Amino acid sequence: MKTALLIIELQRGFFESNPAPWDAEAVIGRINRLAARAQPRAPIFILQHEGEDPVLVRGSPAWELDPRLRATPQDTRVR
Repeated sequence: MKTALLIIELQRGFFESNPAPWDAEAVIGRINRLAARAQPRAPIFILQHEGEDPVLVRGSPAWELDPRLRATPQDTRVR
């Protein structure tokens, strides 16, 4: 069986809202720890939602990944 880590919609538009999602800092920390453990053994796919709504327009600041996510060049981004 093949294994991969999927990171879904960890975008600024979702995490920089007011109020912030519950326990956001801890959630991002856990995702970073999982990614660090997965990196040498499994591919990492980062899925970014995009749409016509003003919040998630591709290339907008809200569409970008949360800066606390430690994405690497080896991660595959899927839009």
